[in-house]
Amino acid sequence: LLQYEERELKLTNEVERLFKIEKSLRNQLEQLENSDQEKTKMTHQFASNNEQSQQELLTNFQSLKCEHEKIKESNTNLNIRLQEQIQCT
Repeated sequence: LLQYEERELKLTNEVERLFKIEKSLRNQLEQLENSDQEKTKMTHQFASNNEQSQQELLTNFQSLKCEHEKIKESNTNLNIRLQEQIQCT
C-alpha cells in the first residue's frame, strides 16, 4: 500500500510539473502570437505609408514635369524675342 501511495504521489507531482510546463509554453506561445500580430500590423502600416509616399512622389514629379515644360516654352519664346530685337538693332 505504501508503494502505491508513493507511486501515486510521484505521478501527481509529475502531472503538476507537466501542467506548469504546459502553462509556461502556452504563455510563450501567446507572447509570440502577440509579437507576430504587432509585426504584421507594423508591416501593413509601413506598406500603406510607403504606397502613399510613392503616390505623393509621383504627383510631385508630374507637377514638376509640367512646370518644366512651361519654363522651357517660356524660355523658347524669350529667345525668339531676343533674336528679333537683335535683328532690329
